[in-house]
Amino acid sequence: VLCGPLERFGLVAFSYLAILFAYHYLLGPFYLYHLLGCVSVFGVFIAFALRSCPRKMLWVFAVFALFAGLMPGIPWALLGGKTSNPIAYHNPGMSTKLFYQLKYGQEPKMWEFINTHCLKSAILTHENRHLLFDPSIKLVHFDDWEVQQVWGKSKVERLARLRELGVKYYLFIPFEKDHPINARLGHAEWVQDGTLELIFQAGDAVLYRFRE
Repeated sequence: VLCGPLERFGLVAFSYLAILFAYHYLLGPFYLYHLLGCVSVFGVFIAFALRSCPRKMLWVFAVFALFAGLMPGIPWALLGGKTSNPIAYHNPGMSTKLFYQLKYGQEPKMWEFINTHCLKSAILTHENRHLLFDPSIKLVHFDDWEVQQVWGKSKVERLARLRELGVKYYLFIPFEKDHPINARLGHAEWVQDGTLELIFQAGDAVLYRFRE
């Protein structure tokens, strides 16, 4: 019988997990990180496991948890979970521009071009690093709710929706290909049929302009 507070909370946590998994597999099969909310309740299930452990084992676990918090916890908090080459720590005091050049190669040239030539405009892209761009530039994503409404529609309807959103440019970044859901807009054909005009390329990043 579920009578204790921990058991009751465990049931709530399990229900939360079930709802998230149902959402991902039945309603929103876009990105796995939609399930990251599950992490917030893992501690409840760990608590169930620890209840049956001898006291000495609890001390071992406590020391391990503290060590994990210090290493790699602190370095990851400082560097970011996706940092694989901490250049700035090998070369302290470098300028932001030099850091971007060393870490991202040709990409900063694209950011500079956009911030110079695409002010007060909207860009269709998978790029989500908004702070790299001037505040007057709006990033419109393939899976934004307004864009999803024209998935599978005719070319005329899709282009009309983008015009309503003020989109004048399309920025391709390689990471876009890692998310096949982006292809549902059908924008790849626009590169082939001349709807999109290439205006700048930096490394693998390519900027197109919609022809009027």
